[in-house]
Amino acid sequence: MKIKEENDVENIKLDHVKSEYNSGMALILGKDKHGRAIILWRINLMNPKETTEERIQKFIFYTLDKALSTATPGVDKYIIIADFEGSGMRNFNMKQVNKLVPIVQDYYAECLDKLYCINTPFVLRAVWNTLKIFLDKETVDRYSFLSSGKVSETLLEEIDEDVLLKEYGGRAELNFAPLSCESLACFSLIIFITKDMIPFISHSHPTTIWAVSYTHLR
Repeated sequence: MKIKEENDVENIKLDHVKSEYNSGMALILGKDKHGRAIILWRINLMNPKETTEERIQKFIFYTLDKALSTATPGVDKYIIIADFEGSGMRNFNMKQVNKLVPIVQDYYAECLDKLYCINTPFVLRAVWNTLKIFLDKETVDRYSFLSSGKVSETLLEEIDEDVLLKEYGGRAELNFAPLSCESLACFSLIIFITKDMIPFISHSHPTTIWAVSYTHLR
């Protein structure tokens, strides 16, 4: 994908977007029944004052790229559940939104299969009902604004109960913990060791991998 090369997406690391990740605004939940990656976007956790246009752009690229890597091989699609519960104008900065929208809509357009908007305010639904008149059917069909009574029924048609979170009608628990500097460093060290040094370590220092893993789990 050309856009990935232009923005050096392959070299965006978690420590580059740590504060955005730690906010919990965007989480990768797993795969749906069709093998598509599932991204949960919690709008009320977006804090424009705690990030910049450049960092939010990097975070979007990082999240979408990681999500696609979890999809079933050959699927290369993702769906987004955008939850607006408790959100307001404090969660939006138009300059940052202008960085976010083109990435999802233009650069990754062929990968976005469905966007489910839930707990949406009346104003947003009204704007959408006007805007969609000017859009082609294929684009309109990608977006679905779900009423509160339709969230569970609709999402369970696409997502297994064990994957869908309880608050949306599934049985899964939200398991998210912000990364500390220490755990991030240990995580990077584990990746380095397991990727590049296992042949040497397993032969000469068989207890090292266990020690590093124990440090990370603490």
